[in-house]
Amino acid sequence: MSGELSARHAGFIVRLIAQRECVQLWSKKHIEMNGYFWCVNALHVLQRASIIREGQWEKWLIPFIYSCQNTDGGFAAFPGGDSSIAATLCALQLLVLLQSTDVLVEIKEKAIAYVRSLRQADGSFLGEWQGEADMQYVYSALYCLHILGGLRDIDGAQTVEYIRTCLNWDGAFGHIPQSESHAGPTFCALAALEMLQRVDALSQAEKTRAGQWLSQRQSGDGGLCGRPNKKSDTCYSWWVFASLCILGQSAWIDVPALVEYISRCQDNSHGGFADKPGRAPDPYHTFFSIASLALMQEYEKAFEASFGEIWRLDEMSVEYALPRGCDRVFLT
Repeated sequence: MSGELSARHAGFIVRLIAQRECVQLWSKKHIEMNGYFWCVNALHVLQRASIIREGQWEKWLIPFIYSCQNTDGGFAAFPGGDSSIAATLCALQLLVLLQSTDVLVEIKEKAIAYVRSLRQADGSFLGEWQGEADMQYVYSALYCLHILGGLRDIDGAQTVEYIRTCLNWDGAFGHIPQSESHAGPTFCALAALEMLQRVDALSQAEKTRAGQWLSQRQSGDGGLCGRPNKKSDTCYSWWVFASLCILGQSAWIDVPALVEYISRCQDNSHGGFADKPGRAPDPYHTFFSIASLALMQEYEKAFEASFGEIWRLDEMSVEYALPRGCDRVFLT
């Protein structure tokens, strides 16, 4: 991304962090850990990680992360909250982005034990103790174990079989078996298979059906939606396009139209991205918009046409939603 636009979007994130009571970010306390992850990751993708280093964010972020770990080994989204697999993953992703290998080593055993405690007999994972299973939690649990070096110790074949039970006739995946197809769990299923190195568990015909369903999520306005008859939303630029990248089918989307849609969702004056044109930006849609654009930056003419310039963003690891190379911090 060029200097001017990058500075605006980075400035939006820095203002959120500087005013941590900002309604946009902290009105929902149960996603505070997630909010920090979206902000820190977005700066990395913008190639503005120097802001984090120069501001010494680790001096308050790492104590915050420590304060969210509970005696069960999992992490809450805020101090004093209940542990969840979603908050645990965000905590670990933050430690990876901060390159805090020493902290990962320190928390490793208890965190692995927590994730394993959520595993069910059918290969699925709960989102929290006494919670429910969901494809999102399967992905999050495998991701946590991968970061902590514990992925090899689980029965991957059983989890692959569970993932397949969530595959629908139309080629997409539901949150649980026999539930409606949705782009979110479809990404989670495909990314989980990618982490397990088992995308080959899907036949070529199944991959083709999945690609067809995903490509049909592009609306007339160029944006992507999560399921049929829904409006476009910038976050699905990631869930849909990243899924197609895993399948090797990224050419099935009209990328220039998608880039143009995302450009219309940015705040040209103050930075940040919203879910739809004309709405207020937020950290969630800002991160996933920027991450999606990072997957598409080879389409230079599309960027120049929509943004008036060619962007330079960090390359993304599709299955991790992190800048490429961050997995070097993962434990072994």
